[in-house]
Amino acid sequence: MNKLHRHNNSCRCFLRKISTNYDAVLREDDVPEGYCGRCCECNKLGHTRLHPHQGYQDAWCDEHWQEVLTQPFKPWYRRRSFIAFIIGLGAIALLADCS
Repeated sequence: MNKLHRHNNSCRCFLRKISTNYDAVLREDDVPEGYCGRCCECNKLGHTRLHPHQGYQDAWCDEHWQEVLTQPFKPWYRRRSFIAFIIGLGAIALLADCS
């Protein structure tokens, strides 16, 4: 295993040893021993981990996991979708006031 995985104990590889169901599902998806998922970005073999900033779990290859770790954290109120939502609400309020 590479250095990045060896120092990261947050992946789900251990489930393969304690759960036959989990191991069977991974075998059906052609995920060999030493991995616990396929990358959600490029479908390479990877590890299932909890996203450090968003709070959801997915699988990433080592390259994309490094990108995830280096992305700056943006609180919910600094995301574009939230800002667009607020602008939209303001536009609706202005249109409702005008009529």
